Amino acid sequence: MRNCTILSLLLSLIFLATSCYEKQEGCIDFRANNYDFGADKTCEDCCTFPDMKIKVNHNWGDTILFHDSIYTGFMNQQIRIVDAQFFISEVYLTQGDDRVTVLETLDIEDINGNISEIPDNIAFVQSSRFTYDIGTFNQPDIYDGIAFRLGINGNFNSSETEDYPGFFDETNYEYTNFRMRYVLENISTDTITFELNGPETTVSFELDANFELPVGLDFTIPLNAAYGRLLNNVDMTKLSSGAEQSKIISNFNDFLSF
Repeated sequence: MRNCTILSLLLSLIFLATSCYEKQEGCIDFRANNYDFGADKTCEDCCTFPDMKIKVNHNWGDTILFHDSIYTGFMNQQIRIVDAQFFISEVYLTQGDDRVTVLETLDIEDINGNISEIPDNIAFVQSSRFTYDIGTFNQPDIYDGIAFRLGINGNFNSSETEDYPGFFDETNYEYTNFRMRYVLENISTDTITFELNGPETTVSFELDANFELPVGLDFTIPLNAAYGRLLNNVDMTKLSSGAEQSKIISNFNDFLSF
């Protein structure tokens, strides 16, 4: 009888403890950077995921690009690069044939008014800046490369075009994919502007890069922009000609590296 009384008391205490327990709400997605080890009830839209960033180091040869420095280019032309801007878009991490990108999307409109959606993985790179946010990423894993495009491949408008004043043609729905202002110091003190416009001036990249992304942590993809390679064998006095522009586009393949 006494044992039955003790057993009944224990069962009552267990029932009381379990009935009073309240589940702890929190982020239970282990990929998030606010993953809550103690939570056992999922929260609504409370998980935050790591940021994917790109860092672009602007160089001439083995040195950092300085806008007040004079560099020797093709045919001993003395070049001072005042500034440069270009788009990097379609940023993906690769696993063989698979590609993964950020969570955010962007609504776009073509010249005929058709609306569609694309990944919002675009960065507007400037030679005076280094680090750029691409978006949030929730696929930590081992990757074998990075793919992206220099420029924007397509004729479309978006809500973000106002962030790039002077780089979008509202008539033709074209982007200025690359712009550089420079001075040829041994010829003139005038600043010259060179531009490449439209989808046909974009170049796609697929770079080998074996790396493992940690769970729940922001990460930055390092890229090098080599202006000496970009202007290799280019006559800067004739950049208005199609031949020299074609050389620039061809040199894009050596311009950016991981």
